[in-house]
Amino acid sequence: MLRVEHALYTRWSEDATLAGLVPPQNVWTGCQTPPRLPGACLRCLIEERAWLTAKPEWADRVHIQVKLWAESFDHLRKVLDAVRRVYHGVSLDLGDGARVARVTYRRMTIEDPDHNVWRGTVEFDALTLRPVVTT
Repeated sequence: MLRVEHALYTRWSEDATLAGLVPPQNVWTGCQTPPRLPGACLRCLIEERAWLTAKPEWADRVHIQVKLWAESFDHLRKVLDAVRRVYHGVSLDLGDGARVARVTYRRMTIEDPDHNVWRGTVEFDALTLRPVVTT
């Protein structure tokens, strides 16, 4: 079973426009700042821990943060828009019967440059469904 971050990374890698704006080798998970520009960091935080659905599966509400860094406002804005387009409304297969049922856009922010580096964040909410494993 894949982690949500891995499924997000795979989708990033498969989108030619997004991969052209920020190469997949410049995309990390769990980082605070990227070692290379332009760069991105994918983070998933569980907001509401699992509950059992009518089917034998667990559901988690997950908050997704995509943090971005670029050397110009124009480049950052293109990346922010591409991230929103690539992830909003999608479902992702996590393998072994697990999936992200939907990803929903929440908000976008842009911060003033710090040492000529523009920073932005795109936030999403997601619902993950995982089968109940019995032994």
